[in-house]
Amino acid sequence: MKKIITSLIFLFLLQVSCTEVTKNEEEEGIADSTLVYRNLLKRYKVANLEIDLSTLSDNEKQMIPVFIEISKIIDEIFWYQSFGNKDSLCKIKGKEIKELIKINFGPWDRFNNNKAFLNCVGVKPDGANFYPHDMKKEEFLSFEDGLKKSPYTFIRRKKDGQLKSVPYSIALDEHVLQISVLLKKAALLSGDINFRDYLLVMEEAFRTDNYKKSDIAWLKTGLNQLDFIASPIETFDDQLFGYKSEYESFLMIRDTSWTKRLAKYALMLPFLQKALPVEKTYRHESPNFLSELVVYNIINWGGAAKAGGYSISVSYPEASDLPDTLNNRNIHFINAIKQKYLHIIKPIADVIIEKDQQKYCTFEAFFLNNIFGELGLHLGIKNVLTTDVPVRESLKEYASVFEHIKGSVMQIYIAEKLFSVGEIEDLNEIYSAFLVDLFRTIRFSKSNPFPIAKTVVLNYLIDKQAIKISKSKKYSVDNDKMHDAIPKLINKVITIQGDGNYNAARKFVNSYSEFTKNIAESLTELSENQIAIDVLFKDSLHVDDVRY
Repeated sequence: MKKIITSLIFLFLLQVSCTEVTKNEEEEGIADSTLVYRNLLKRYKVANLEIDLSTLSDNEKQMIPVFIEISKIIDEIFWYQSFGNKDSLCKIKGKEIKELIKINFGPWDRFNNNKAFLNCVGVKPDGANFYPHDMKKEEFLSFEDGLKKSPYTFIRRKKDGQLKSVPYSIALDEHVLQISVLLKKAALLSGDINFRDYLLVMEEAFRTDNYKKSDIAWLKTGLNQLDFIASPIETFDDQLFGYKSEYESFLMIRDTSWTKRLAKYALMLPFLQKALPVEKTYRHESPNFLSELVVYNIINWGGAAKAGGYSISVSYPEASDLPDTLNNRNIHFINAIKQKYLHIIKPIADVIIEKDQQKYCTFEAFFLNNIFGELGLHLGIKNVLTTDVPVRESLKEYASVFEHIKGSVMQIYIAEKLFSVGEIEDLNEIYSAFLVDLFRTIRFSKSNPFPIAKTVVLNYLIDKQAIKISKSKKYSVDNDKMHDAIPKLINKVITIQGDGNYNAARKFVNSYSEFTKNIAESLTELSENQIAIDVLFKDSLHVDDVRY
């Protein structure tokens, strides 16, 4: 993504010394650096979360501050994973730069390809703080250690300079002890036996790095209104190999009404797998678990879940070897999704979508697309056909990009199948919301695999004329060509995954991951119209009172 939003280029590339002091505003005006940082903060919209605690018991309400304390510790852990010891960060002055560093969990801008806000920190390492900063890929590959690829270990150096694996539970022992105390406290407050048992097993997981047992315990819960997840889940910050999982947490309240309404969609996964537009050998894996759809209103995020931007959905747990009696869950935060639609999706549609298609960009279509995208991650293939090695290992740093490409195009695949059986009334709404969401996401830059994947999808569909650009630089969907292009893209992605073809993955991503002139100009137009890139959420319980 070498081409970036031109109207902001000077803002993004201006970097200041760590020791620069803001001038007195009354005497000399506002410092140039402060103006830069204030403009960067304008990329965010601060919004309130709608949170109704009336469905919770008194004990559940008492658990909320305990879980929030755990989330604060998860923040500290992710700081260490992403940057290192944040106390070592050079001294800075100015509330604006401090707020930017807080939002990004470090001095690198996650919405601008991880460019540094400060001169003193240098380039962000591809392996974040999971690996020694001076480690080369070749050194890691030749390093013999059974735990080196574990998602729950740091790679460090011994005194003699040789590499070693250090389990998270050992490297983070002080944080683990704090979390242990708090989880036991929360368990004592729980009136639901399954949820209480889960919290105790989670406490054990932090001490032993055995999160599978904790995942299974969580999947046995379901009657509790208040819910909490804290675990290493995604691998976004490990852009060296994509092996190391980063900690995040979610505190949420179940939305029973929406959950019941959407439950039927997950039941279609076996049918959808069998109908995939690939050769039979590439769809031989039946989804070995159904995916239960659960809708929540979120109260609080921790760690990676709010790094740069806040997660609006999560598929959890990610393990594919769950017992047959248990279903993975696709979690969607409807109160957060509503705010992102209101402040980002609708305004983007009004600016860059052809006028006759703007009306189709509805909240429900945006919501359903998120759901279908998460469901789509369960389709396809998990292991390389010839070796049975996990696709993640074979495609390395491109594995996450390919998973998100797959999840994105599966939105349309699933919607079209549901439309064919009368479960969806209007594909125009699905297509329009899908197109706008591509633009929403590519504005995040390539600081993680998600926006890279969306850029690939957008460029591919433009190349196949499924997405059209008018002379006035407005976008629209050609329904027939979209219907033709999606199966071809699914076939391409799943075939590369099933073959474990690293070189093909790299070539495909590199072919479509750069912004074209038209896309760059459209992104500039969105910035000129002051449309937020993302939403920072305020809840009534634990968020600083910020205004941008």
